[in-house]
Amino acid sequence: MLATSTVSNLYMGGKIVAGFLERDLILKSTSMTTGKIINLLSGFIYGGEKHVEDTIMRLDIRHKLEVIESYLKTMPDKISRSKRRHSSNAMLIQDNNTLLIAMQGVSEMIDRIHVCLDNIQRKIIEHNDKYVSWLYGANVMGELSNLERCVHNLDNRFKLFMAIK
Repeated sequence: MLATSTVSNLYMGGKIVAGFLERDLILKSTSMTTGKIINLLSGFIYGGEKHVEDTIMRLDIRHKLEVIESYLKTMPDKISRSKRRHSSNAMLIQDNNTLLIAMQGVSEMIDRIHVCLDNIQRKIIEHNDKYVSWLYGANVMGELSNLERCVHNLDNRFKLFMAIK
């Protein structure tokens, strides 16, 4: 009987450790991507595309990402404090799994925002390299729509994450 209890505790302990490792990977990935986005926005080449600049400013991406990253970095403290409140390891694992799923959703949207901004930047640079670029603006309306959707989804996923915690 004691051996079954020990095996069960080791299994639960392993799941908790795996959850913490996964959380740390998500945090590092999110932090790296957020840093890339902030660097990209700092040196963003608008190429005279006022609507691109206006959209990026209206979406307030930089500030949102700084707040989200700062909050996510405090998660290890919040999770370790929540561990003390739970009476069973099974409940802690379930709560951690839910938080990890929500964190993955936030991280995924941050990655998509990075891809959208990269695509916009690439299209503007390619357009500016063309001989007749002064005649018309870069066509980035589709990319701007994608960016707006991604920022909207990020807002919703972060609200859900906050409601879960």
